[in-house]
Amino acid sequence: MTRASLRERRSQRSPQRTSLRSRFQNLGELAPKFLIATGRIRKSSDSYFRSLPFIRSWPALVIAFIFMVILVIPLVTMAESGVARSNGDLFSFSFSLFTIFWMLGWSVGIIIFALIILLVAIGREVVLVRNGDLFVYFGLPFLAVGGQFSGTVIRHFQRQEAVTGGESGGGSKPDKGNASNRGHKWRGDHLVFDYAGHPIRFGSAITDTEADEIIAALQTQFSNHASPLPP
Repeated sequence: MTRASLRERRSQRSPQRTSLRSRFQNLGELAPKFLIATGRIRKSSDSYFRSLPFIRSWPALVIAFIFMVILVIPLVTMAESGVARSNGDLFSFSFSLFTIFWMLGWSVGIIIFALIILLVAIGREVVLVRNGDLFVYFGLPFLAVGGQFSGTVIRHFQRQEAVTGGESGGGSKPDKGNASNRGHKWRGDHLVFDYAGHPIRFGSAITDTEADEIIAALQTQFSNHASPLPP
């Protein structure tokens, strides 16, 4: 891909992001709220709760774990070398400082790698309804990020088939100019709802039975899901 094509793609994405940001800003207090959740997410006051695990690839997880072990080996070797050179002179002191900072930097990479493995292994999305609002969290059971969506703006729950091989699951080709058709292949078949004209997606590899069950429950929670948006 040439630099010109990259610049053209970025220029196409920029107006879309600006339009979405301004659309949400115009909602005022009804705009989605970014949240960080630690510990237990579910509360007794929640009127609906559903945990949706990510698509698992155990061979990929095994390969990723092997790579992480390979990354750990230089860390252990460097630590042993630093201990062996510690004899109290200026050179060993300088080498010890270098070893400590190098190990700190290398450990950050290993921690990030470990978090990615955890995310793929036990990661999930949580959908819950609390006080008339819909919450969608993405992450680990003990740490997740998500959004809070006002029930007065939520519309049209539906199941959307995966976009693969340049075609949607229904056999029709997606609009290449439509950003909503990009970047969601990893989900497989998933669920989506309309929020002020913007699709909010959640769930991975959702079956027809699961989709019918979840959509029916959410439609019960949000009785105005099929009504026109208020002005």
